[in-house]
Amino acid sequence: MEALGDILAALRIRSSLISHARFTAPWSVSTSGAPEPGSAIFHAVVRGSCWVCLGSNSRGGERVELGPGDVALVSRGEAHVTCSALRLVPQPVASLSHEQRPSGVPHVEHGGGGERVDIVCGSFAFDHASADILLEILPRLAHIPGSRDRSRWLSATLEMLASELDGAMPGREAVVSRLAEVLVLHLLRAYLLALPADRTGWVAGLRDPQIGRALAQIHAEPGREIDAEGLARSVGMSRAAFFARFGELVGQTPARYLARWRMRAAADILARTDLPLATVAQRVGYKNEQAFARAFRRVMGESPRSYREP
Repeated sequence: MEALGDILAALRIRSSLISHARFTAPWSVSTSGAPEPGSAIFHAVVRGSCWVCLGSNSRGGERVELGPGDVALVSRGEAHVTCSALRLVPQPVASLSHEQRPSGVPHVEHGGGGERVDIVCGSFAFDHASADILLEILPRLAHIPGSRDRSRWLSATLEMLASELDGAMPGREAVVSRLAEVLVLHLLRAYLLALPADRTGWVAGLRDPQIGRALAQIHAEPGREIDAEGLARSVGMSRAAFFARFGELVGQTPARYLARWRMRAAADILARTDLPLATVAQRVGYKNEQAFARAFRRVMGESPRSYREP
């Protein structure tokens, strides 16, 4: 699974908004969606249980029930409802009063006084062009059970985050921010590792020892002069067997995947630096700036110069 590590290492969380809610049954709260396009939203239950339902109410549509240590990930950042029981009339979350804790994070208390649930909520976006490779794998509403995290890192991170949110230790804002990043990475890793072994696509490629090594090489060194035939030799496979296996698992040819990853790496460089286009091209394996520009437009839908412009 080296390729998964490479992609997770490349991801940077561009924004994250955290809140801490303490609800008592009966309660139902609606959220209009993520604060910015391209963001995802998570709800992590520290104590108690609740429902998360896609849409403007909890009467139908996709939904999951969460228990202690469980997390729901609304991967497209769309409107949804969080509630103690289904079919309650939701109240907009923006209408709820909140207290600003010393941690700088809003703390919400709301409900009818019954059974209590503590939830840590947040929204985030990734600052890397490869993020879509991960997000396109996730369903609109992903459920990550706490019991699925064998190392208990997910539950431990949640507990530390909740403690910092309620505490008053110096440096808490920085700690909360870092723990939120760790939590998001745990969520993604836990979900991807728990996918069925017979699933096809990018994750299936990661699970295969030889194709996984090839993917790791592509991710680690996008500028390396290597073609699909060279990748096949490097993992001990014949060209024909490698092409067939790669296509079966990943769903595209090795050359296409290599080109797409190189352009995502180039997009990240363009967004973060002012390097000349010729230098960017060389860093992702192109000696000719014009050939690089054509490949970039084909994959990203616009020229490198347009992509760089604010």
